[in-house]
Amino acid sequence: QFEVVRLQNNLIKILEGAEALASVVGYQFKMKSLDLRNTNLGPEGTRLMARAVESSQLHSLIVDKNNIGQEGVEALTKLLLRNRTLRELSLSDNMLADEILEPLVGALWVNSTLRVLVANWNYFGHQCTETVIERLKFNTSLRMLSVLSCPLPLESYLCLTHVTSSKCVTLLADDPYDMLTGSTGTSWDES
Repeated sequence: QFEVVRLQNNLIKILEGAEALASVVGYQFKMKSLDLRNTNLGPEGTRLMARAVESSQLHSLIVDKNNIGQEGVEALTKLLLRNRTLRELSLSDNMLADEILEPLVGALWVNSTLRVLVANWNYFGHQCTETVIERLKFNTSLRMLSVLSCPLPLESYLCLTHVTSSKCVTLLADDPYDMLTGSTGTSWDES
């Protein structure tokens, strides 16, 4: 039995491969980390995988760059509501819109184990920001939220910065002011 399975960049034959992998994941009780980034899971493959992981002891699930779509996000939302061991979820670079991500972020209300949520390179905007702010009032487990390269409005960024710092949550986000001005936020002293 495996504790860490890394299949990143292996293009899984969409449905057949995802079904086979999901059946194996269901039997790997010692598996703690599953890295499926860039494996062509798609929405249906993500749904199959989320269902297989629901009753597992998995701590880390990475489904970056898989075009998971709304169906995949819905499956991951159910996973967050039911699974009590998942500590890290990464769904970066899936081109997910704010309204698609919002229910997943809303699951933070119930989930008490997730410590790291990585949603880089998606459209994490005002709607998700409002939900995160509301959910963090009750969530005590989240320790890091990463929304790098997401088009955060300045007001949303400032609110997130305030709330996450008051809850001791590390926020990884691009400063919209720096993006508008072209500043990198760093200055180099050449003297």
